[in-house]
Amino acid sequence: MFLRIYILGVLTLFSTLNAKIYSGCGENEKIARDELAKSIYVSVSSSFEKNESLSGDDVQKDVKNWSKQSTDLKLINIDISNGENEVCAKISTEDLEKSLNGVVAQINSFNILKISTNHKEARIQLNSKITDCEMGIKISSVLGKKRVISYLNRKLQTFQNRLENIFSQSVKFNLPLHKLEIFIDGENKSYKINKDIPLKAGEHQYLIKSKKYCDISGDFILEEGEDELIEDIDLENYLYPRITFTSNKDKQYIKFTVDNKSIAIGKEYIHNRCNGELVYRAEYSDGDYEENENGKLTISAGYVKSINLDFLSIGDIKSLKNQVIPYTKGQRLEFLYSYGYVEKNNQFRKDTHNISFNMLTHKRFFRYGYGGLFGSDNLSDSSVKLIELYYQVAVQFSSFGDNNLPLRIGKYLSFIPYAGLEFGVGYHEYTYEDNKIYQYPKAGDEDAENNYEDYDAFNWKRDLLLVRPIIGVDFILSKGFALKLFGSKSLFIDGRWNIGTGLSVEF
Repeated sequence: MFLRIYILGVLTLFSTLNAKIYSGCGENEKIARDELAKSIYVSVSSSFEKNESLSGDDVQKDVKNWSKQSTDLKLINIDISNGENEVCAKISTEDLEKSLNGVVAQINSFNILKISTNHKEARIQLNSKITDCEMGIKISSVLGKKRVISYLNRKLQTFQNRLENIFSQSVKFNLPLHKLEIFIDGENKSYKINKDIPLKAGEHQYLIKSKKYCDISGDFILEEGEDELIEDIDLENYLYPRITFTSNKDKQYIKFTVDNKSIAIGKEYIHNRCNGELVYRAEYSDGDYEENENGKLTISAGYVKSINLDFLSIGDIKSLKNQVIPYTKGQRLEFLYSYGYVEKNNQFRKDTHNISFNMLTHKRFFRYGYGGLFGSDNLSDSSVKLIELYYQVAVQFSSFGDNNLPLRIGKYLSFIPYAGLEFGVGYHEYTYEDNKIYQYPKAGDEDAENNYEDYDAFNWKRDLLLVRPIIGVDFILSKGFALKLFGSKSLFIDGRWNIGTGLSVEF
C-alpha cells in the first residue's frame, strides 16, 4: 500500500515538474495577452532549435515568421492577475492543449463542400479556417504534436487552394426579370442576371442572349476587390425588329411576302435578324385591277416601323385616267418663261429673259404644234432682242402598264415626261455703238471692239435657222391644268440654252 502511494506521488510530482506555465505581462490585459502569445512563440522557436525534425524546415520557417506577426491565439483558461503596476496573463501546458483540441475540433467540423455560394461569405469562411489552421500549427509546435501539425498543414493547403479560386471582386447585371443568359469572355458557361459573378481583376467582355432581344455586348474593367454593378442597359433598345404592314385594301386580295416568306397583313411581324436589309413585296389583285409594291428596310435592334400599303381604288384609277385624257387626245395652250443663257457673254451676246406661247395637239404618245418666243436682256433698255417662230414635235410618255396609268410621284401626283425638237426661224437683234445689227458675231471673237461692218454678210444658217432639241416634264395638277419644267439648246442661231417653267392649260 505504501509503495503504491509512493509511486503515485512520484508520478504526480514528475507531471507537475514537466507541466510548463507560459506567461506574459504588460500595462493592460491586451498587452499581457500579446506578451503571452510572444512567450509561446519563443517556445516554438526554441522547440525547433532543439528538434528541427519536429515538423520540417518549412514549418520552422513559418513559425519564426509568425512570431513577428499577429499575436492572436484562441486560448482558453487564461489566468489574468493584476499586480501593482502591471497585468499578467498565464496559461498552462494542459490548457494550451485544450485550446489546441478546440481549434482542431472547429476545423474538423467545417465541411468545405457546404461552403457559401456567395463569394464574399465564402472568402470570409475560408480565411477564418486558414487562421485557425495557422494558430493550431503554432500551438502544436509548442506541444510537439507532429501528427497534428502534419494534419493541419494538409487542411491549410486545401483551404488556400480553394481560396485562390474564389475571387474577391465580382460583377452583377441588374436587369428586369427576363430569360436572359450572360456569357463572360467568350466562355460557354452562362450566368444569371441579378447574381454576383466573381471574376479575376482586369478587363472583361460580356454577351447577353435571349429569345426576345438581340444580342447585347459590352465590356467592363474590374479592379481588385471591386464589385461592379451594370444596370444602365435599356432592353427596349435591343428588342427584335418589329414591323406592322397595313393596307387600305381588303387583305384577301393581297399576296404579301417578307424575305420571300408569306406573312399576314395587319399583324406585327417580329424579325429574328437584328441587322441588314429586309425586302418586302405586295401584290394586289381584285380581278379588275392589279398593282405591285416593293420595298426595302434597313433594320437594327429596337427597330419599330409601321408601313401602310396604299393601293389605288377603282375611283382613283378613273380619276388618274381622266386627268391624262387631254394629253392623249386634246389640245393645250402653254404660257412659259425661260432664262436664256449664252456661254460667252460679251457686248453682242447676253443672257435674256424669254416669254413663249405654244399651241399643241396631243395624240396618245405624241405632241405637236406651233409656238413663238420673245426675249430681251433688259426690258427697260435692251441691247439684245429675240423673236423666234417654230414648230414643235415631241414624244410623250403618257401612260404605262396594264392599267394605262401615267407615271406618278406617290399615288396621286401624275407627271408626263417628253422629249422632242423645235425647228423654225429666228431674228436676234444686237445693239453696238447705237447701231442695230442682226448678224451673229464671227466665231472666235471674244469682245465687241471690232467694227460690226467687219463681220460676215448674212448667213441664213448662222443668223436665221432655229433647230432646238427640247426635253421637259408636265406635272398634272388637275385634268385641265399642269405645271411644266423644261430645257432646250439652240444648235445654230446664237447657241443659246433655255431653262424654264410655265403653265399648260387645256384648250
